Amino acid sequence: MNETPTADRVPPARQPWRSVYIRAPRSLDGKRFAMIVKRNGGEEIIAPHATIAQALIIALEYRKEHGAAMFYRDRGDLREYVIGRCRWDTDVFEPVLRGAVPRTADVATDHVRALELFEDIMEHDTRVFFDGRLVRNRPVRTATK
Repeated sequence: MNETPTADRVPPARQPWRSVYIRAPRSLDGKRFAMIVKRNGGEEIIAPHATIAQALIIALEYRKEHGAAMFYRDRGDLREYVIGRCRWDTDVFEPVLRGAVPRTADVATDHVRALELFEDIMEHDTRVFFDGRLVRNRPVRTATK
């Protein structure tokens, strides 16, 4: 994608947008969440034990006709990222949130830092990504000898 994603709030930059592959199972802190949405006057758990990284992807893809997508471009000393939904049938991108991280020589590290930024926002305010909520699962205690 060489065009600025739709609903751009800043003037187009000369740098084209590049797509980023989003990998869900990255968070290693052990936290798990139940993802809950309101449906038919009640609540339904759509993912009982998701990591925050998995919850981010599930939230973006919650409506079946969408896939999660992320794009980036270089802007001076920063890498600007936009994450959102891409419709499967029309390939139209719906931006959900923008973020920027300091640019380093390792683009993969910058991608991880951007995803961690979006995951942190997801953990503290799910409304940005979907109409539901996260409930942290209690850690399972195991017997030790």
